Amino acid sequence: MMNANRNTAPQTMRAKDLVILKHSTYHPQIRPALEAKLRAGTLEDINEVLSGNVAIKKTLNEGLSNTMDMNISNGSVSDVVNGWNEVKCSFILVVEILVDGVVSSEEIYQGYTDKADFTAGSLTAGSTVRMNPDTVMYMNRVMEIVYKKDAATGAIRPEFHGARDIVVNNTNTVGCSLVRPSDLVLGMHNDAMAEDSNNSLTVLSNASEHSLRGKTSRTSNLIGGRMVGSLVQQANTSKVSTDIFFDSDNHISRYENMLSELTEISVGNITGLKLIGDYLNRVSVTSLTLGELNRVFPSLAPVISTVESYNDVISQGNNKTFNFAGISDKGDSTLVDNQLTRGQKRITAYLFDVMMSYGYVQFSGTITNKTIDGSIYINHSLLNNISETVNRNPVLGRQVMNVFYEKLRDGETKAILSGGVAQEIELVFDLSMVDSIMSININGNCTTIRIPTLCDSVMSPIIMDNNKSDILKSNLRGIVDGVLDSVESATISNTVHTGINW
Repeated sequence: MMNANRNTAPQTMRAKDLVILKHSTYHPQIRPALEAKLRAGTLEDINEVLSGNVAIKKTLNEGLSNTMDMNISNGSVSDVVNGWNEVKCSFILVVEILVDGVVSSEEIYQGYTDKADFTAGSLTAGSTVRMNPDTVMYMNRVMEIVYKKDAATGAIRPEFHGARDIVVNNTNTVGCSLVRPSDLVLGMHNDAMAEDSNNSLTVLSNASEHSLRGKTSRTSNLIGGRMVGSLVQQANTSKVSTDIFFDSDNHISRYENMLSELTEISVGNITGLKLIGDYLNRVSVTSLTLGELNRVFPSLAPVISTVESYNDVISQGNNKTFNFAGISDKGDSTLVDNQLTRGQKRITAYLFDVMMSYGYVQFSGTITNKTIDGSIYINHSLLNNISETVNRNPVLGRQVMNVFYEKLRDGETKAILSGGVAQEIELVFDLSMVDSIMSININGNCTTIRIPTLCDSVMSPIIMDNNKSDILKSNLRGIVDGVLDSVESATISNTVHTGINW
């Protein structure tokens, strides 16, 4: 389980499935940079929410949904082991966690290999295929499904506990740092320490937090409004809880208080990786060779195939055509970054998070706010979950779908998908744990976005060049300090966003 402290009973594991898929090469993928889009009056709006009798989290998520963008122009090429021109494989590894011999959860790992080195057999001839045991498997993401017993009926039902990126600097790239909320607040804390020449406290070490070695990140960190919202919520909580102990202008202690609530789990708290590490006598496991995996699970027989044979939808396109940002990559020397593509990037990250949070890997349908009251209407012709338990059980399937639909109808979705404009969006989403393909038709403007999910955490915008992350931290510190001080300010940034008013 992702939280190793959920129970104290002895835990074991067994491998359920291993699928390995050979990919073709990709054009170099761009990792976009996050940037704040803070309109004049944002602090006053935040102050109104915090002082009002409202559902703070929900209201903040809706109101702050357009305060961050992914800027492809300020991005950089993502570093991946052996480069984008090396043919690689992706893999899906499903591990069952057992407590006292009973399955308590599943952990579904997704990742990529450093090479596609087949030593025997042929993928096209249907023969037994073997891969070089020295092939390195890099963990990219983990999803968790927890099985719980219903107190009333005794039935066992799965619950999705979300997905996390595993962010690792496999290429030893320097000059980059993470910009998860915890990293941003840690930077604010240390900056404040450096500014206060009279304090005798020690600057908190940022080596572990800013290192890209074996860190996890909530998928919701990709949603800019939620990132800013979490900073606002924790700043408000810290202000309220520390007022009786500290002077009103003592931000340093309040930053520390915020950090305690924003901390991400460590790789060591992911049960499957911890158990594999214990078996291999390694402290932290974010990659392992096929040979090592065979030592841990000697009876595991991988299913090896090509992307085309695994998923017909993938074979209809050319996985060199589109990069993460949704920009057509046909050899153009200039990457265009217009308002439409920014909106599509925000839609991509948001829908990716919502789909993954509830375990859906395929969706085909329509989402529209062209209704009488402006509410969101959804229909689907295809909805497929990664859990076969959900797909096979009609009652459970409807329960999970209803929760999923409720999320797609809420105000946050409306703000992100619509931007205050009446729109109809035809959406085809196909993850299948291989490539994420999102075909979006917004009022007749069609775009297909393909994300090579074999290593999408490598392309995550939460990895930024140090100088750009400093700019983001500085902009968001204005928000955090404003909340800590309860100051209403007409202008908090030179960058004014002209999006929705809330």
